[in-house]
Amino acid sequence: MSRIAFSRADQLGLDQRWAILMRSPRCCFCGVRASQSELWVFRRTSTGLPVPSHCDSACETCAVKHHLEVMLPAWADKEVGRGKP
Repeated sequence: MSRIAFSRADQLGLDQRWAILMRSPRCCFCGVRASQSELWVFRRTSTGLPVPSHCDSACETCAVKHHLEVMLPAWADKEVGRGKP
């Protein structure tokens, strides 16, 4: 994984995001799959480093409902329009 992805505490790289989504392919709250809803990455421990072992995934509905601090990836140039919940 690239080290550049750890330059900001509130952001992670696309490779880290994929590692988290491969490990947690369902929302940790409601169990919805990525094929049914966009999954977002958040830190389970708010004081933890933004590394895959400290993160989990949640669907947009649960992220809003539980007031999660979603970690935005450093989107690729072709994904400029992507946002967050």
